[in-house]
Amino acid sequence: MSDRLSDMLGEALRLARELEDEIDAPALRGRLAGLEALIEQARAIAPPLRTAAITPGTKRAALIAWLQQPGGATAEEIETAFGWSAGALSAVLSGLRRDGYRLTRYRRSGDRRSTYRIE
Repeated sequence: MSDRLSDMLGEALRLARELEDEIDAPALRGRLAGLEALIEQARAIAPPLRTAAITPGTKRAALIAWLQQPGGATAEEIETAFGWSAGALSAVLSGLRRDGYRLTRYRRSGDRRSTYRIE
């Protein structure tokens, strides 16, 4: 299970507990206990994300290092730096996701294209 999914499940449980505090209902307490048990089971059995080995000196290694920086990189910056088309960039990013990297996509203010970052 990814850290992000685990965090999301934990947040859902926290919100449900807040609701429990506001509503005194025995049936809700039972359901929350069941939800807690399911979340713990999911955390225990889900395999952690694995990342593929990185070959030093490759474009892929350079891209991974770049995307791990706090600001990430825009699609245009990546395409220009590596001489890739938009389709090639899409394929490389899909491969990174498939290999277990958690990519975040967002837009910086004023940019037309997406910015990517590895969490």
